[in-house]
Amino acid sequence: ATVSKSFGWGEAAVNARSAVYASEALAGLGVSLTHNFGESFSVIGEYTAVMNDQPVWAVGLRHSAKNLPFSIDLYSTNAAGMNGLGSLLSRDKPRVGISINWEGGLDLL
Repeated sequence: ATVSKSFGWGEAAVNARSAVYASEALAGLGVSLTHNFGESFSVIGEYTAVMNDQPVWAVGLRHSAKNLPFSIDLYSTNAAGMNGLGSLLSRDKPRVGISINWEGGLDLL
């Protein structure tokens, strides 16, 4: 569940996360801030306190071109994965990544 509030500079959000896999169950409470610089660049920061485990964090830059149906992220995180249980598990060494996020419709032709 996520609660967010938009501001003139960007957005702030609080979210509760949980995941279950076999005998592993984790829960966490996170906060995120997105600061927009113009219409195409954003800086994003996230921090999730995980119950009985190390916190998970991420920082990144997002570029969203007006005439393209996707955005590109450059980020660093200590999360073991992008979704589900992996988003609540921390790694000892942070990693750097690039992701492409499709934001357009599926009508490609």
